[in-house]
Amino acid sequence: MSLSANNDLSLRKLIESIKRGKCILLLGPQASFAPEDSNCVPLTTRLAQHLATSPGLADDKNLLDRDDIAHVAQLFQQKRDRLELEMAVEEFYAGYRDQTTELHRHLAALPFTLCINTAPDNFFSNALKAEGKTPSTGYYHFKRATPITSVQVTADRPYIYNLYGHCDDIESLVLTENELLEFLVNIIKASPELPPFIRSQFADDNINFLFVGFGFQSWHNRILLHTLKAYEHRNQSLAIEDQSFFDHPGHSQTVLFYSHHHKIKFERHSWTTFAGNLCNAYRPAAKTAMPQTQLPEDAPKVFICYATEDHEATEQLSQQLHAAGINIWQDRQNLRAGDNWDLQLIHIINTAVDYVLVAQSPSMLKRIEGYFHKEINTALDRQQKFGLGFAFILPVQLSDCDKLQQLAHLHSIRLDTPAGLKQLTAAITEDWQKRKNRVAA
Repeated sequence: MSLSANNDLSLRKLIESIKRGKCILLLGPQASFAPEDSNCVPLTTRLAQHLATSPGLADDKNLLDRDDIAHVAQLFQQKRDRLELEMAVEEFYAGYRDQTTELHRHLAALPFTLCINTAPDNFFSNALKAEGKTPSTGYYHFKRATPITSVQVTADRPYIYNLYGHCDDIESLVLTENELLEFLVNIIKASPELPPFIRSQFADDNINFLFVGFGFQSWHNRILLHTLKAYEHRNQSLAIEDQSFFDHPGHSQTVLFYSHHHKIKFERHSWTTFAGNLCNAYRPAAKTAMPQTQLPEDAPKVFICYATEDHEATEQLSQQLHAAGINIWQDRQNLRAGDNWDLQLIHIINTAVDYVLVAQSPSMLKRIEGYFHKEINTALDRQQKFGLGFAFILPVQLSDCDKLQQLAHLHSIRLDTPAGLKQLTAAITEDWQKRKNRVAA
């Protein structure tokens, strides 16, 4: 499937089902990896390898697979105890509590209303918050029933259900081989039951699924899907797996079984590339379907300075700021045909906008020459005219990167963190209110 082809029927169908709120995102543990890891080693594999180095376990002849978390956790618990296992797991995931990945950020930009997460991390929740959304979460505890709460979902208020437990309740996590069996038995017996909302979603035959790194090669995942009746629906689901799945000896049988009998189509892609292409393909449809509302005349107006390579990211940022009540001056929309950009630039930055936001990125930093340098220098000149304590230039970082040297003396906000967008909108609205108060005084 070519995800860059706008006329691809499978892609268009997937986007349409997401827009209608009829596609459930099912995130597997294979797609949960450290943000800086270019090899995309699953965190569950990293955790297993970490536990396998523990004293008394590293040389155990019964340790057959150092990458299998259930196997390693089983031996760890036998050597130590459950409490020490829980403490080790909690400490491991604490290092990733506030992080997310590019993959999850791409998926968070899409209007999913429900995500079933089978990895015990906050990556998708953090990405949704960074996107300006307000997710709610729940989890299954395979040993006891949890309180049932009413769930009302929208694209801006999606629901994440952590099927194998969550680190916020460490006892709920399914870790060892014995617990994995107990989990499956309890799911099958409905003791404890899944929440009514989750059961109703799986029972809706108009629903389809996007499986990302689910791990269909694992026998327990296939049993889980059978129990949840996550197939035999009207519309085709899509499973994105990496090379390890297609290298597995039984993958051909698995693909044949699910594709021919249960309408699940398998595709081999880099998860991050797939999610990015899907996000880019969705945006044109979203712009057409969701026209921006008119903001008040006294709303602050922001000029975004960016490298052309970051056009997609800054366009998304523009939409987020507009939704927060901040006007955006955009060169493509506001510059009339025939206007000379050189002649207009100084006038625009000096008189037509209230703030200049500099979107720093690796692409911007590696450019020796670029029009954004002139924009920044013009903005720095105007910043000198502002009184102490008032902002005009707002440096942000689209990702983990260095700051531009000419902006090093100014505070920069990281937009790839869960709180980044809120910090930026708060900085603008607070400064704008301070300006209005000064004028009114």
